[in-house]
Amino acid sequence: MTQTDFKMDVPSKVILCLLEVDLKAIRGRQFMVHQVFLVSMEVSPDAAKYFEWYPYLYGPYSTILANRVNRLMDAEYIKAEKIKNVWEYSITTQGRDFLNLHLLDETMVYDMWEVQHLDGYSEQLGEMKDFAMYMGSKKFNEWLRAKYPEYFSRARD
Repeated sequence: MTQTDFKMDVPSKVILCLLEVDLKAIRGRQFMVHQVFLVSMEVSPDAAKYFEWYPYLYGPYSTILANRVNRLMDAEYIKAEKIKNVWEYSITTQGRDFLNLHLLDETMVYDMWEVQHLDGYSEQLGEMKDFAMYMGSKKFNEWLRAKYPEYFSRARD
């Protein structure tokens, strides 16, 4: 997939905004999934419907999210780098440019995530990401399990 073939949608915007908020990489795919889940449930609850979350042994999972992450990597908007057996995800310069282009495009309105709506979330995204990074993956996972136990399951319903 080329960059010109990539179409911005709500899941892609959430992922890019989360990675862009303070330009810090997110260590671990599960940690990233949990942060996107928390953004979609707490920061912008309307976004949750775009991910179709379901319970999984390691916490909430979304095949839509997995597909978007792969598409964003194929378009070179995010990169994944393996460091000491853990994947780190970060936004690329092209990803920041693509995101900023769509944030400035006043004609681009999604069902619930308009440009001005998203702008107000920058501080909340930063605080949530700082909270998750401060706790670390293991403690954040435990906190998420306590807050959303219905998303931690051995089987998909």
